[in-house]
Amino acid sequence: MVLTVGFVKARLRATESFQRTVAAIWVWAEKTLAQWAADLVAFPAKELLLKGFLQDLAVKRGSVDARLEHLHNLTVLGLQMARAKYRRNPAILASLKGLDSTDSGRQDIIDDATAWHLAWQRLPEDDQDKVCSVRTRRVRPIAGFATLLADAQTEFTALKQLEDRVRTERAELAAMAANLWQDCVEWYMAALAMFPEETPEGQNLRAAIPTATIYVPETDEEDSTQPEIPGDDVPSGVTTS
Repeated sequence: MVLTVGFVKARLRATESFQRTVAAIWVWAEKTLAQWAADLVAFPAKELLLKGFLQDLAVKRGSVDARLEHLHNLTVLGLQMARAKYRRNPAILASLKGLDSTDSGRQDIIDDATAWHLAWQRLPEDDQDKVCSVRTRRVRPIAGFATLLADAQTEFTALKQLEDRVRTERAELAAMAANLWQDCVEWYMAALAMFPEETPEGQNLRAAIPTATIYVPETDEEDSTQPEIPGDDVPSGVTTS
């Protein structure tokens, strides 16, 4: 079970609002009203930044996968045609035997295409254009394949860099949420002591601050904007639902 960013955000809003209401008579010694207000801006902004990167990631994955699918199809075609052409040439056929064209992921497609391209270059010069009949703008098939492979490698590298950035942003958002959560809990415990239940402020405090944590089932979805928040799952003064 994971504590959601959405609940921490709601708790933060309620905490800042109550602190502002009672600021004339009490302010928590650990954090100023201005700091709470700054958190209200920074935390949603960080979440929005992550969502933007996730949207970019979805677009980039679509583009990369389309390019890799085309590269994979040409790899399969080239290998099939080469093996058919050299079916009676044991030496060349043996050099093609270990090549794979099974799609088992983005990196595998790149690796298979790279291996095929190297093997293609080693074929007899006079046969290279006959192995694959796919031509683009009168470019030799092997040259067109090399360009497609280079473009796919470049775009795949950019995708991995973006995935790394998303992981970093998600970790930073989770860390920020964890810190804010602890601040809210510690502030609440101090406020409970400052405003007993029989006082008007104490009654408003207990009614205004959400203390029933909202949990959602864990998910394997790596693009979730609701990262797990480390630390105390059930801090003092907070109950689960």
